[in-house]
Amino acid sequence: MLNNYFKVAVRNILKYKIFSFINIAGLAIGIACSLLIFLFARYELSYDRFHEKGDRIYRLSSRALIGGTSINQTSSSAETFRAYTSEFPEIESGVKFSRFGGVTIKSDGRTLIEPLCMAVDSTYFNIFTQPMIHGDARSALTEPNTVVLTASAAQKYFGRTDVRGELITVGLARNYGDISFTVTGVCEDLPENSHFHPTMLLSMASFQAAVDRTGWSWNNFVTYFLLAEGTQAPVLQKKIADYLEKRNIERFGLESYKEWRAGGDYWEYYLQPLQGIHLDSDINGEFEANGNRNYVYMFMVISVVILVIACFNFMNLSTARSSLRAREVSIRKVVGSSRWGLIRQFLGESVFLSLLACVIAIGLVYLLLPGYRNIVGREIGFDLLSSPLIIPGLAGFGILLGMLSGIYPAFVLSSIDPVRAMKGRMGTDSRVLW
Repeated sequence: MLNNYFKVAVRNILKYKIFSFINIAGLAIGIACSLLIFLFARYELSYDRFHEKGDRIYRLSSRALIGGTSINQTSSSAETFRAYTSEFPEIESGVKFSRFGGVTIKSDGRTLIEPLCMAVDSTYFNIFTQPMIHGDARSALTEPNTVVLTASAAQKYFGRTDVRGELITVGLARNYGDISFTVTGVCEDLPENSHFHPTMLLSMASFQAAVDRTGWSWNNFVTYFLLAEGTQAPVLQKKIADYLEKRNIERFGLESYKEWRAGGDYWEYYLQPLQGIHLDSDINGEFEANGNRNYVYMFMVISVVILVIACFNFMNLSTARSSLRAREVSIRKVVGSSRWGLIRQFLGESVFLSLLACVIAIGLVYLLLPGYRNIVGREIGFDLLSSPLIIPGLAGFGILLGMLSGIYPAFVLSSIDPVRAMKGRMGTDSRVLW
């Protein structure tokens, strides 16, 4: 029976070539467009989710209103970092970033410009997942004048990855001058779907004397906290706010603090979940340009709309062709085919066409993906073998799409009156449709 349905489906495709091409191509293009948009949305939602402890990592940012000037920034002070990590047991660990832009790098007799390098605490690799290729992550950044390079940076400066023990001279701004660093490790490059991409990690211990001299108002660091298991960020946020208010009262006096707040001024710190930074944050000091969650959801809606339109077009074209198959249906009914048998046949044909359109759509996605990456500026990937669920999922999607798209034409065709159809006047019994 299934073999017969398949032969009939292929025969009809070959008999009505132009119609079949339009119907299948329209559905395939709709699926391909929806799939490309979905891949973009999935990629945007995947930012920073590769970190093993990502659900417990939060960035400490600050916002304020001082003298009518509004401030919203990623930076905070080293003193704030020291106070919070010692004051709150909910903070398991933390790491500070200090950025150096446009530095000169001297290695192997060459002088190059590095757009951005970062000084970080030795706890960096304990918090973020960036596997080491060479070296020990636990000790690589504990000593002064040490540096960890990414694999791409090591290749850029030395032409190989195992460069432990090599010296690299970094010309820093901020009156530090040229400092020689010993390479103690090489780590993997962070994936593209990360909200920051350091290529050179300098040990914060190299600048410890300067860091220790900074006060509460020296907001020159970007801080990330690793919260302890079971910690609720809103609860910690409230404790931070209470602590900051208490400290300000002790520092300025109760009356002075009340007077300052009475004018509408304030200063507060808040926690931003790592996995939401790319789509939910757009404040001063971001490492890179972020996306927008509303746009991602809008694109997902557009993807669904395109798919629905493609399904309706497929359904309308299949229904319109019913008049061409009236005699076939009539003969089948005369020789004993039941209505449900005809419904199964036409639904099977619809599913077959839908699966064929899905296969073509996948081919279109692979064909268009390189240009699509350039348009959206994202390294979007599509690998059918990356998960054992992808191929069964696409097959199930194709079957469901075929069922939904073909159910109405199947009922229309199966309800044709054979007597009127054989006389050349195709008709349906409205009672079986509604």
